[in-house]
Amino acid sequence: MMKNMNSLITLLLVLVFPSNVLMQVLTVTVTHAVVKKSETATIECSYTNPPATLTVISWYCTDEQGNREGNPLVSTDTTPSPNSRYSLITGTNRGDLRISDVMKADAGNYECNLVFTGGILGNKVTNLTVQYLDTPSVRESSMSVLSDSTATLECTLPDGVPTEITFSWFKFDNIIDIDNSERFSGSLYNQNLTISNVMSTDEGSYRCRAENSAYSGSEGRYSSLFLDLTVNYVALTTMEWIGGKVTCEAEGNPTPRVTIQLDQSDLDSGTGSVSADISCDTTSVVTCVIDNNVNPSVTETFESCDERENPIVTCPGNIKEHTSLGQTTVTWNDPTVSDNVDTGLSATCSPPSGSSFNIGSTNVTCFAVDTAGNVGICLFKVTVNDDKMPDSITPVVTCPDSVVHQFKVTWDDSDNVDNGLSATCTPPSGSLFDADSTDVTCTSTDIAGNMGSCEFTVSFGGKCDTSCNTVPVYLIAIIIVQAIIILMMSPTLVFYCRSHYSQKNKEVGVTSEMNMTAYDNVAVPTKPSNTEYEISLPNAVAPPPLPVSRERVNSGYQDLHTYSSLEQTYTDLNQ
Repeated sequence: MMKNMNSLITLLLVLVFPSNVLMQVLTVTVTHAVVKKSETATIECSYTNPPATLTVISWYCTDEQGNREGNPLVSTDTTPSPNSRYSLITGTNRGDLRISDVMKADAGNYECNLVFTGGILGNKVTNLTVQYLDTPSVRESSMSVLSDSTATLECTLPDGVPTEITFSWFKFDNIIDIDNSERFSGSLYNQNLTISNVMSTDEGSYRCRAENSAYSGSEGRYSSLFLDLTVNYVALTTMEWIGGKVTCEAEGNPTPRVTIQLDQSDLDSGTGSVSADISCDTTSVVTCVIDNNVNPSVTETFESCDERENPIVTCPGNIKEHTSLGQTTVTWNDPTVSDNVDTGLSATCSPPSGSSFNIGSTNVTCFAVDTAGNVGICLFKVTVNDDKMPDSITPVVTCPDSVVHQFKVTWDDSDNVDNGLSATCTPPSGSLFDADSTDVTCTSTDIAGNMGSCEFTVSFGGKCDTSCNTVPVYLIAIIIVQAIIILMMSPTLVFYCRSHYSQKNKEVGVTSEMNMTAYDNVAVPTKPSNTEYEISLPNAVAPPPLPVSRERVNSGYQDLHTYSSLEQTYTDLNQ
């Protein structure tokens, strides 16, 4: 009957629609999108063989049955909100829905709806999958367990897509290899961590990490809190009965109390460590008891007393050698070793006898070990000096005699051991010294630390020889140079004077040049009462009158005389 119905529908389509329309059927294609939370999702919608012109593209949310929920998310005939996370990406024969900052709630069904002219509709529903993984947490933030017990650490199961979630555990951020561990195991995809035979070293901070196929490895989600695991334990660390002394030491959490018992009676007790003197000859039962009031107490009994003591090692005395080569070979007799039980023990020294020792002091350590592992030690020192004989003589520093009129001081130095020593003087050689006497002190120290010194005096005093009254050569040279300069400048000065007064005569109307030879050998009469000198110029042309400021009248003579720089130059004609 179904076959007949299909044939009937085909016949009706042929009668109603032309053949070219039937060949072009509208096809709408949408894609299934998968995206991680907080990323951007694009749901594609395309179409082929449109029956008419496309007028509107819209996207809706639908329920599982395909029913629309509310208004369209985006549409070509509406303007989207500026803050909307939804947008429409259009192109040729397509209109994609884009969702930014995807949230878990965005997962679901979406419908692409197309409207063509003439009211023809086309639509298709698809699905968006949002991948995510929430953060797990540990069920307890702290846990206390007893040593040798079993502890189980639990991690909560977070929501996520994909839903298959596995777990890893970390201690102090170091991953625990559960698959290859004898005491660590996991359950529910390692959601729970079980520690068997708990040890004190298991104490620490733990956290879990959840992973799925979308978030794995470092992208997995770590629990926000740590679980602090505390292990309560007690352990006896030292139990000795040697040479009549019993020692018991223990550690634990909380710190245990240690007790030494003699025939089950408390002999001595303390926190963490205790000791007591018990003779090895006793027939009593000696035990160590430790208890921290949390773990079961621990009792250990001594089987016997170990009478052994540390070997006694006797070293040779300190050794002193001398060398001038920087190092020397030193030997000594082997140390003696004695022990209360073992015989024939020998000592080992470091460095050994016959080694080369540098100048200076070197510590030598010798030790011996008996069959019980007890160790005896002794020490001695090897000192190598810088010569084959002890150096106790101070260097001899020879200073020069007291120095007069010298500026450089030299000296000799010597030492009975060291060569190449130099002396240090204060003030040093080459210093400038005052006219007064100056004491100079010179010192020198050899390698052994011996110091020698001497003193001398530098002065400019004392008995003077013929050189004291001799003019220094450099002063004579200076005088000669100055005399040469004056002789060379004399013609220049004469020429200047003649030119100067010739120019002055021209200024006052004398056209002929003054003949300076007319002034030679001129008699100069003087008056006793007159303090000035005058010059008579016989056969000389009388100069024209000078300005008032240049004329002077001598009451002893009626003639006017010219006073110029000659008056200033020849103020004393006797010279």
